[in-house]
Amino acid sequence: MVLWWPLLLSFTKTREVGPLPRYTVAMSIDLFPTKASTSVRVAVPVPVKTLLDYAVPSHLELENLTGFRVKVLVGRRQLVGVVVGNTVTDPKELRPLLEIIDREPVINNRLIDVLLEQAAHIDCPPGIAIESALPTGSTPRITAG
Repeated sequence: MVLWWPLLLSFTKTREVGPLPRYTVAMSIDLFPTKASTSVRVAVPVPVKTLLDYAVPSHLELENLTGFRVKVLVGRRQLVGVVVGNTVTDPKELRPLLEIIDREPVINNRLIDVLLEQAAHIDCPPGIAIESALPTGSTPRITAG
């Protein structure tokens, strides 16, 4: 004799999607998402081998900040750096950008990629490599304080 009810139960179970059943996942979708604050990766002309991450305040947010010069705090100094991309770091843990200096990008994405690749190849800090590609006098001098 074949037991048919275990087969019936196997067909009536809800499929699991991760830790939650399918209907629970569908009900947890945010219908009115708020604009998430973003964070960016900035090349600052200091002798460090890494790019620095900063949060973008809501009043400064643009669609894509890559290639823009921005004013940031590094330690107690205000420096001008170039945004080289976005990052997935939690913006709550980062320092905010102080100001976006330009209305248009000063350097395009392809040139940023080439400069970062060459900086890694010759063991140069990425901020110094990108600063050297900008025209002389294009970076405003900012004093401590």
